[in-house]
Amino acid sequence: MLPLDNLTVLTLAQRAVTVALAGGILGLDNIAVGQFMLAQPVVGAVLTGFLVGEPLLGVWAALTFQLLWVGELPVGAYVPPNAAITAVAAVGLAVPSEAPFESRAVLAAALAIPVGIAAGRLDTWIKARNVDVLKRAEEGLLSEKSNFLRAAILPALARWFLKDFFLLALTVFAGCVILDAVLPAIPARWHQGMALAYAVLPAVGAASAIRAFASKKNWPVLITGAGLAAAAILVLMWTGRRA
Repeated sequence: MLPLDNLTVLTLAQRAVTVALAGGILGLDNIAVGQFMLAQPVVGAVLTGFLVGEPLLGVWAALTFQLLWVGELPVGAYVPPNAAITAVAAVGLAVPSEAPFESRAVLAAALAIPVGIAAGRLDTWIKARNVDVLKRAEEGLLSEKSNFLRAAILPALARWFLKDFFLLALTVFAGCVILDAVLPAIPARWHQGMALAYAVLPAVGAASAIRAFASKKNWPVLITGAGLAAAAILVLMWTGRRA
């Protein structure tokens, strides 16, 4: 366990802010801006992994959460977890320590899942708060005042960014402190179980994706995507080993 001296607190704060900035910016693409798929775990988690110096961790989180919740859609009153924020949080929470890499990843993912669920609920809350933006935007268009329209849109974007930024910053900082205290106390045999969970979770995600999309029409897409993902993972693992 690392002593919480000023240097450690500063290091954790830098990690939390880095992850929160990445998640806040990428989160905008999830709903508010662009929707170029940059917020998807396969992009967001991998990018965050590179930012914190652990690309393999980013690949594992991306592979797990991209597949696990790929079929979850907001139907009726159901609010799906925010997979993008979950994956980014999982990367940020896996604080470096002497514990096995697999244990760090699995425990971080376990803490990140409630964060993703909370982020999904907050997404619904933000949408409700941003209803007034539609009215202001309509007024701006009718009055032909571009500044008025811009003034209506920018606060809405700020709400999306600040929601993800503060959620991730608080989660990563507090979660890293908790995991740093818990990891040294875990018995050796538990680490063996978590190593198994580390290997199984991406397979569970793959099974979930196949169940959600498997059909004669979708099989070519699934096979092509799986092949490309496997090739990308092998390249990243080979690059990480050489580094």
